[in-house]
Amino acid sequence: MEADVLLPDGRTVLCTPDNEHADLFRALPNSYGTLGYVLRAKMRLMPAQPYVHLQTERFDRIEPFLDAMRAATTEVGVDFIEGLFYSERRLLLTKSRFASDAPQVDDITRRTVFYKLLEAKRDVYLTTTDYLFRYDPDWFWNIPDTPFYRAFRRFAPIGMRNSGFYKRYFEWKHRLLERIAPDRSGDEEPLIQDWEVPWERALELTRFALERVDLSGRPWIATPIHTRTSPTIYPVRPETLYYNLGCYCQVKKVPDKGAYFYTRILDEKCFELDGLKMLYSSTFLSEARFNKIYNGEAYAHLKAKYDPAGRFPTLYEKCAAPTISG
Repeated sequence: MEADVLLPDGRTVLCTPDNEHADLFRALPNSYGTLGYVLRAKMRLMPAQPYVHLQTERFDRIEPFLDAMRAATTEVGVDFIEGLFYSERRLLLTKSRFASDAPQVDDITRRTVFYKLLEAKRDVYLTTTDYLFRYDPDWFWNIPDTPFYRAFRRFAPIGMRNSGFYKRYFEWKHRLLERIAPDRSGDEEPLIQDWEVPWERALELTRFALERVDLSGRPWIATPIHTRTSPTIYPVRPETLYYNLGCYCQVKKVPDKGAYFYTRILDEKCFELDGLKMLYSSTFLSEARFNKIYNGEAYAHLKAKYDPAGRFPTLYEKCAAPTISG
């Protein structure tokens, strides 16, 4: 609703939707600190309760799965909507609601992997804290299901059961493999992305992902997003239902296709379907195309106004990968 922003020249300004810095306010989403740093923010919140009740329904066709997900966006009392799918015949839709109490509380930190629990039980109860961080104990699905890691899940200190620890561990493991077994160290790469397209293109994006990308038996995540506005440099349509498709795992490289093949083809499909991708991960675009997609002309005006000396990198410099762009 408003934000205090530290500008590159050291000044702090208050941004609201209708004051003299409204242009900066509208450009903060997707700016990644290239226009300034948010020091304080006033945000809309939703009331929370101690528990979340998750109810999962299984589908064996994509169309009914998507229809049910869309219908859930107008269902009274549904607080959260999320889909997981493995194939065109194995799709799970979870509708969740806050609850003041729970008949039992499921353990996703030590005993059970969250996404596997949803397929095993129709009704799941989690503490609200566990729900908010439901994928973190297993770094989504990057932690292998082996005897060693099952023991690690059960007995490791809680401070070691989070994505930050796992990221450091796997980076160390990769460096070690490069030294002792270089042939094994480079056969995987991350496919950690979020793509979103207008809802009417959801079926096409889902089928493309299932037909063209091999996740080795791990699930995709899908969720509906209803936009309120159109941020300047994340130009989604305002008041529109979007379909967000996410993938958060390491995948086998495709022989003779170069680096980040799956990322590149999914990016292209997303843009072809009038969608956008989030920029927190790997992005491979020329600067001209990047600026066309992310409203680069408007961004350049804002950059000249709020960072005329160029103290901070541009959005392209910070978020794209020009050395191996396509």
